[in-house]
Amino acid sequence: MFVLEVDLDTLNRRLDERPENEWGRKKSERELIVRLHQIKEDIPQNGIIIDATAPIKHVVDEIVRQSGEDKANNSKN
Repeated sequence: MFVLEVDLDTLNRRLDERPENEWGRKKSERELIVRLHQIKEDIPQNGIIIDATAPIKHVVDEIVRQSGEDKANNSKN
């Protein structure tokens, strides 16, 4: 399981870039997102942390790389 992690500034910038009708643009939704980001509620403890502040291509490449490592480790067991 992967956990895509971003800092609050990046998260807010990306939410600001969403169309007006998408989730996360309303004030009440944004307040919930910020609260959950701060307390890290429901974040899997055993997830593989991926720095999602990087460009999307790098994020995808890292997920693919980590997936390959996970498969290799599981095949050894």
